[in-house]
Amino acid sequence: ANRKFAVTSATHFQYQGDVLYFGSGSTTQGDLCYLKEDGSWGQADADGAATGDDADRDAMGMLAIALGTDPDVDGMFIKGIITMDIDLGDVGNPIYVTTTAGSISQVPPTASGDFVRVIGYCLDDADGQIYFNPDNTWVEIA
Repeated sequence: ANRKFAVTSATHFQYQGDVLYFGSGSTTQGDLCYLKEDGSWGQADADGAATGDDADRDAMGMLAIALGTDPDVDGMFIKGIITMDIDLGDVGNPIYVTTTAGSISQVPPTASGDFVRVIGYCLDDADGQIYFNPDNTWVEIA
């Protein structure tokens, strides 16, 4: 059967879609997060600031938007429509991982070593609704 999604209201962090109740760590509602090797969630960052086994995974790995402070209780939004608390530009804009940990923007990163990854598209230029569906591909800027 088909799943039908309507655009969410202007209420911040209202969503329709897939939520994963998994993982550990402390998150902040609305932050873009990545799944670490140890099963915890960290803030995604396009400049690949993670080190060790998680090096660069924060831009290339599994992404989700935190729905609260406890991933396995509040959930991690992995795909669908969600209203964010920021202006993401014009309808149809691609939305990217940024070099500010946990943030998203309609402006792609541009510095050498940054990772460019589309995570969704803007659905409303006033209320912050986006279609969140992180691309499985990414590009590192030389």
